[in-house]
Amino acid sequence: MNENRDKNLLKIFLFAITCINLLQGSFTELLPDEAYYYMYSTRLSWGYFDHPPMIALLIKITETLSHSEIGVRLSCVLLNTATAYLIYQLAAPKNIRKFIFIYFNFIAFQALGFLAVPDTPLMFFTALFLLAFQAFSNSQNLRNTLWLSLSCACLIYSKYHGFLVIGFAFLSNLSLLKKPLTYTVAIISIFLLAPHIYWELQNEFPSVKYHLAYRFDGGVKADNIFGYLGGQLAFIGPIGAYMLSKINFNIKNTSVLHRANVFVAFGFLLFFFAAAFNGRIEANWTAAAFIPFVVLANEASEHLQYKFIKYAAITTFLLILPLRAYLIFDFLPVEMNYKLQRHGWKDWAEKVKEKANGANVIFQDSYQKASMYTFYAEAFAHSPNSFGLRKNQYDIWSDMELHVQGKPALVFPNWETNMFDSINNTKVFRKISCLHYNKYYCYTKAQFHFDKTSYQIKQGDTLRLKLRITAPDYVYKTIDAEPSLQTQLGYRVFFLNKDSMADFYTSYQMKPFLKPLSMEDFKDFNIENKSLPIGKYKLILFGKTGTLGIGICKPIDVEIN
Repeated sequence: MNENRDKNLLKIFLFAITCINLLQGSFTELLPDEAYYYMYSTRLSWGYFDHPPMIALLIKITETLSHSEIGVRLSCVLLNTATAYLIYQLAAPKNIRKFIFIYFNFIAFQALGFLAVPDTPLMFFTALFLLAFQAFSNSQNLRNTLWLSLSCACLIYSKYHGFLVIGFAFLSNLSLLKKPLTYTVAIISIFLLAPHIYWELQNEFPSVKYHLAYRFDGGVKADNIFGYLGGQLAFIGPIGAYMLSKINFNIKNTSVLHRANVFVAFGFLLFFFAAAFNGRIEANWTAAAFIPFVVLANEASEHLQYKFIKYAAITTFLLILPLRAYLIFDFLPVEMNYKLQRHGWKDWAEKVKEKANGANVIFQDSYQKASMYTFYAEAFAHSPNSFGLRKNQYDIWSDMELHVQGKPALVFPNWETNMFDSINNTKVFRKISCLHYNKYYCYTKAQFHFDKTSYQIKQGDTLRLKLRITAPDYVYKTIDAEPSLQTQLGYRVFFLNKDSMADFYTSYQMKPFLKPLSMEDFKDFNIENKSLPIGKYKLILFGKTGTLGIGICKPIDVEIN
């Protein structure tokens, strides 16, 4: 009788969270990042600049049924429900009511439950992996080997944080390294990941460079450290944190699953706490840890009263309810929406489309605006990136830049000015500047090459460089197409050990330095040095066409002595 009652209560719980997330996902406008992942889905691939391909596939499956917010999110909503069921399997709760209230005490599940983001499949496959890891640890057979291998591969295909889940789990049970089938798991997982590895190789490992070099290069800042701690407390919730304080951390003579949960959950927290000393950490980066958190909290709940957990969960839900309501209904002052930018994207996209009047739409340095426009206007948009800013998937889609060459364009620069035309008083932006081009050209894929990577000169001497520029074929064909947009070369100087930099423009044009890939000959490029004091500098060369600073150039070292 009790077993049937628990099964029915579980079904009601799963049905309830599905309905809540379906409603929320249907009537909440996309987040800019969701629109960006929607763009992934329009061009399925084995990899993307920022993330592996799982989120793109999930969006593609349901968005083809309905081009709408819920069409983008439906797969993730259903996957979130499946994750809750797997957590139930992991926790094996004695009291299902207590388990349900524990689940609702963790704010992360309420915050991420309806969003089409990589964290959703990551959390699902984390739960699946932990079940597979438990089975494999207890019995190394063919079935468990294949199950664990598939879980490992799907974790990595969801988000690279999956490496941490796998690593911390095996660290909790090092005896598995003595088992031959553990290495079979590794071989099968690598085989399943081979298409993604090949994609990374073809594109010169953009994801690896981005996550390892760009993400963690901020240095020690108090804001990053305390921001990380505050973000985790918000995601865990104060009651969730209190429940976790009751966990049994003694991993001796405990189950395989308990040890794995402790290592994965707190391994994540400690890893990103350490990473916060060298860069900004977003709160959702520890999303996978919330799977073992709920299981561990369920174990610790024996030390907590049922009424305490129940009323804490209800209080948490009621506190989040106004935020959920605001995501659907725009009831705050317009000034607040200018800051939050949560409402009015469809109306904004329609006004931009009307302003473009059939021309291509170009958002300089904003993959978010380009993605939101493409989704809501159902029209083409491109986002070329200036030479010194963070790259993204638009830098990999080479056909987009080719598509806009020599055609009319409405360009939105990355700064606001009264010198250009503008679109005013939308819900999203008070003002957004734009300018019209009868013929638009951009060459962001031009690459600058020097004969050396470092130079030494004396103060006041001219810096004499040897330069060549390579670019796709369309650059060679169109470089003279519009004389008024001739690309002028300039350079940026970074003053090392100082928080400053400066841009300089030269009389050099880009065309004379263009050389086919097969040609190694360089041309003289001289920079007069009349004002820079003794010291060490980084120098980056760039071209400027219209409003856009272009080109890819690795910094070169310049020492003035």
